Amino acid sequence: MSRARTGHTLRRLGVVAIVATLTGCGSWARKDVQDAPQGDAGTADAPEATAPKISEDVWVALAGLPRTHLMRARELFMVHQRDDAAKDFEAAGALVRLESAHARNRELSLRLDGAGIELRELGRSIQRQGTAPVQQIDDVMTRAYLALAEDHRAWAAEAVENGRPVPASKYLETSAEELEDAYKRSNLELTKQTESTLVGARAAAERLATDASGDAVKGARAALGALEKDSTVLEGALGARGR
Repeated sequence: MSRARTGHTLRRLGVVAIVATLTGCGSWARKDVQDAPQGDAGTADAPEATAPKISEDVWVALAGLPRTHLMRARELFMVHQRDDAAKDFEAAGALVRLESAHARNRELSLRLDGAGIELRELGRSIQRQGTAPVQQIDDVMTRAYLALAEDHRAWAAEAVENGRPVPASKYLETSAEELEDAYKRSNLELTKQTESTLVGARAAAERLATDASGDAVKGARAALGALEKDSTVLEGALGARGR
């Protein structure tokens, strides 16, 4: 096996090992946070725990996994494969809580941790009761997607400023996908402006993957700014609806 192929295999095994650790027992190393009393915002008010150290190539590979589990969980739920759906919701919750341990600021960390707990509890509720209101599922998913989108946008901005175009491209693309999913699950109609933002973000991400020129970086910065504005709009709309 070539050195490149071996490295790729080891990276995949690294991802599998992390996910297995997180989801195999339905719990996570940050037990102090997981089992702490919950505040009004649904997040744990506990001392910060030491997050597992993860190399950037593995972290980039992990970026889209919460979304993959969330999409599959809802699809399985809608075709009445409830046990499998519950497992995917719990897996997504564990991955979102891993994101919280690596969030770029404390506010995002708390939001992600709260979203991860909601997903975990949703999965457990489905396992116990065999069902859940679709509106409840969509509300929980909307909050998770929006928190993930904002966190990956922050990761993308940091990577852009630090001259790491390839990971910046992946984070930017993932943030755009998660923001679109947040809109879908919120049942709010995408405006022409938001559609334009998402198209622009994907184009900027695609260019940045192979082009580290000043123009590409400038385009990425503009796309990140537009994503931030649209995230704020969605947050405001959800707040107005009491969600």
